[in-house]
Amino acid sequence: MRRTEHDWPLHSRVVRLAASILFAVTLAGCSSPEPAWRAPDESAVFGVAPESAKLLLPEFREVAQAYNKRLVGCDRFAARANIRLVYTDKAGEQQVENPEGTLQVITQDPRRPRLALSLGKAGQTLFWFGCDAERYWWLDLSDKDDRVAGVGRLALFDRPAATGGGPGGARQRLGLAIKPTDLIRLLGVIPIDASAPGKLQWSRDGSLLGIVSRLGTARTDGSQRVWADPRTLVPRTIELYDAKGRLVLVGEHEGLENVQITRTGIPELIGARPRVPARVYCRHTESGSDIRLTLTGVRDGPISDKAFDLGELKRRLGVNREVDFDK
Repeated sequence: MRRTEHDWPLHSRVVRLAASILFAVTLAGCSSPEPAWRAPDESAVFGVAPESAKLLLPEFREVAQAYNKRLVGCDRFAARANIRLVYTDKAGEQQVENPEGTLQVITQDPRRPRLALSLGKAGQTLFWFGCDAERYWWLDLSDKDDRVAGVGRLALFDRPAATGGGPGGARQRLGLAIKPTDLIRLLGVIPIDASAPGKLQWSRDGSLLGIVSRLGTARTDGSQRVWADPRTLVPRTIELYDAKGRLVLVGEHEGLENVQITRTGIPELIGARPRVPARVYCRHTESGSDIRLTLTGVRDGPISDKAFDLGELKRRLGVNREVDFDK
């Protein structure tokens, strides 16, 4: 059901945010993005209400700032993870694995998020997926006599196969199409840049607020849309688009897990009650590969920087050789 100015509940958080600006912004009146960027106007998950509907909206900046406030305390966390991984093997066959492990995330610099995801069974680490600010890596530890680190630059992760059948980037080498920085973004724990080009949209049924923002300043940078509950701004679904407005990745959320705060002496964490999604289903729309995470035991520490240091990981995990995924 679409809401109008006459039937929108006054206790809505979005309404309270917009009260100071008299709730005067409509879809047609949102700030215009620069010509190099165009917000996606359709969704493969939820229909977007047309601009002709003139549904009332608060300002993008106000909503982005409020969204970021609920992320206080989520800038670093570790959790036990049960994982369902669907990928394409070297023979082109789809495979399904159900490992368990530990997820560690640091987003203290939102432009340079870091991830460490260990994968294994029966208490044994068999694989390690991670990244620092510039590189990603996939450590295959399943053969104790040949432990391999596949390493590449994040900027080349999605590079297509070379002409003539070359291996291309990680998508071709691993069969995995979700790079670690995108996985972090699909968790909904990276703050939205309130000063970047952005706009707001309603879902077609008026139940969800779409927060659309650009992910960078280069013409090759894509966009993100967070479909959130308008009262709490808790994400329901996150969509990532390429620079041409094509949907690439979708992350669907279910439930919430509290983040146990262990850090002390940080004023902004006093009274904070951060939460992250309990279950996230991330899928790559073109390849069909997906990662399903169930998170438990979430806490903000202790987390060691060594979990995001490739050299330290190779030494500690006994990696024998390294493969350059960019070649």
